[in-house]
Amino acid sequence: MIIIMSAVTSINGKITEGTKVGTGSWISNEDQDHLSKLVAKHNLIVFGRKTYEKIRPNIKLHPAKLRVVLTSNPSQYKNDSKKGVLEFTNESPKELVLRLEKEGFKSMLLLGGGFTYTSFLRDDLVSEIYLTIEPQIFTQGINLFSDELVKKRLRLLDHKLLNKQGTILVHYKVGL
Repeated sequence: MIIIMSAVTSINGKITEGTKVGTGSWISNEDQDHLSKLVAKHNLIVFGRKTYEKIRPNIKLHPAKLRVVLTSNPSQYKNDSKKGVLEFTNESPKELVLRLEKEGFKSMLLLGGGFTYTSFLRDDLVSEIYLTIEPQIFTQGINLFSDELVKKRLRLLDHKLLNKQGTILVHYKVGL
């Protein structure tokens, strides 16, 4: 399965501002446009519980798109769960990918957060990374990756200046 990771960070690698969950108002419209295009192209989208909690009020479910939320307690979300549309699981990344491949999925969009990104990268599951770097610095916040991540080599596929403020989008292949 091809797994595309997409994230937005400050220039010092924070995916949240301080203790706030989610990107909030600091991300650019250009990054939001980029993300919307990626979401439109994928029928399988995976993210962690904290990311789900942040987007929950605004999530737009579609019967042709499966969204999977990784959580240690799937039963907590039984009222939100809708088979084939919004599912909650405590499977490991490898278990999840194997199951979804058997169900016929060929690609996945991975949308965070830091623990989820790290888990998939640690298990050598990520194929490509789209990383938007916003011209911001936060002294506190959640890091893009946790400290447990092993070394990964990346190859630059593309890069683009998104706006006059200096927002940059980079596209990497994981591995050489």
